[in-house]
Amino acid sequence: MGNSTVLNTLNVSELKLEGETNVLFNEFVETALEELKAVISSVDLSKKILPYDLIDSPLASFIFDKDNNLNANFAVATKVALYNFVRNNAYMMSKEQKTEKDIAEILGKHESELSEEAIIEMQKHGLMFKTAADSVGKDIASLLGLKAKNNPDVDVQA
Repeated sequence: MGNSTVLNTLNVSELKLEGETNVLFNEFVETALEELKAVISSVDLSKKILPYDLIDSPLASFIFDKDNNLNANFAVATKVALYNFVRNNAYMMSKEQKTEKDIAEILGKHESELSEEAIIEMQKHGLMFKTAADSVGKDIASLLGLKAKNNPDVDVQA
């Protein structure tokens, strides 16, 4: 752990708030776990032993707790990160015409570094999956308070 955050110090039941004005937030928290279950439905969660391909996966240590139950805090962090990404990048994800400046921003390059092919592809297809996955992954790591242990050049999502 790098930093203390709400999602690495409290469990999901402690995140819920009392009162009618907090119904939307509480529903957001409750549905996060259901949505994570739906995404990983190919994994038989009734078994007490994880499938072979998840045993050595670092990601499995976040998705599942020590008893192989889904980690509700990871589910909430994932949902918040996806929500943030869509809210902040909706225009970039659309297939609408984008300027060269927009495309350069998406790719993290200067406009002069863009090839004509890259511009055509980005205008045709919108945001690349890898770009979205990198952004969401970094946000999840941040929400969970994760950071590289000793090497600041190491990518926290790797």
